[in-house]
Amino acid sequence: MKTLKKIINIALIATVIFSCTRDNNDPPEIPLLRDPKLIVLNEGLDGANNASITLKNLETGEMSQNVFSTQNGRHLGDLGNDILVYGGKIYIAMGGSATIEITDLEFKSIRQILLTEGAHASPYREPQSLAAYNGNVYIVCFSGYVLRLDTLTLEINGIVEVGDNPEGIAISNGFAFVANSGGMNFLVGADQDSTVSVINLATFTEERQIVVGLNPMHIGVDASGNIIVHTAGNWADIPAGLHRINGTTRTFDRTFEDVSPSNFVMNGDIAFYYKIDWSTFTVQFIEFNTITGVKRNFINDPSAIGNPHAININRENGNIYVSDADFASDGSVFAFDSNGDKLFEFPAGLWPKRIVVLR
Repeated sequence: MKTLKKIINIALIATVIFSCTRDNNDPPEIPLLRDPKLIVLNEGLDGANNASITLKNLETGEMSQNVFSTQNGRHLGDLGNDILVYGGKIYIAMGGSATIEITDLEFKSIRQILLTEGAHASPYREPQSLAAYNGNVYIVCFSGYVLRLDTLTLEINGIVEVGDNPEGIAISNGFAFVANSGGMNFLVGADQDSTVSVINLATFTEERQIVVGLNPMHIGVDASGNIIVHTAGNWADIPAGLHRINGTTRTFDRTFEDVSPSNFVMNGDIAFYYKIDWSTFTVQFIEFNTITGVKRNFINDPSAIGNPHAININRENGNIYVSDADFASDGSVFAFDSNGDKLFEFPAGLWPKRIVVLR
């Protein structure tokens, strides 16, 4: 299913970037890791069993490739979609393999959950994104469901149906907000989805669906707990957009004018996003204040990044990390300080899709 989705989007836009940076609540600080590190989850290719982990120590400069394979003597699987550090464990969502890999902080496997088996099994689970709250990890599956994983028993103990082909997830005020892309609907002659599902985590039921715009994909939370949603449009006559849901009333709030990101990350009330112009294949990196509306470029020299695929920020010092994905070979990760000056770069694996900052 994921391969088909990529092929169709390539036909639409000549190239494709599936690069949802995880926009959930911040992972908790992990005191067992003394040195700040970057984890890069490399997506790999569908069916190639070549997803991987790159680990970069920001203090010593030391880096390691294929960390999971080195620790476990086997490959991670197909299509690394998301990675989450929570409660002293690491959770990895593998879309093509339909697995959740759970490891310790050194990437030694604790358990692998196959989502095609068990009480909540389906052959089309394809986990897309992860979020954590109150001792549970929530797993968004492309088949239109969110699973709840108990982090003590490491068992899936709940399931709720959401919209079509959900992608990103964010949590605010005890509710999960799930972006329903509906990316596969056109195969059956239907429109793409335009909603965000609101899940009450206390009852684990879908409270409502909020219409935001065509093809919601990435999602984040601002300083007041409001939900910021990126809609991708149709890459043709309907442009991308950025929208806000009131985190208290859980109702649509506004659409930000003249903001059309391809991917973004929130830091307080600031959205850092990159915008790809598919007609010229040029990229802009923009800092947007969702309160004042002020925009400015946040990278002084972005020329080295030809094909951005992931973005994240170190909220302690403002450093920003952007991956560059080469379609045929390994990608790279670039680091910029809060002034937009390049700090360093390092090689990653194939299609670096998630960058997680360990503090």
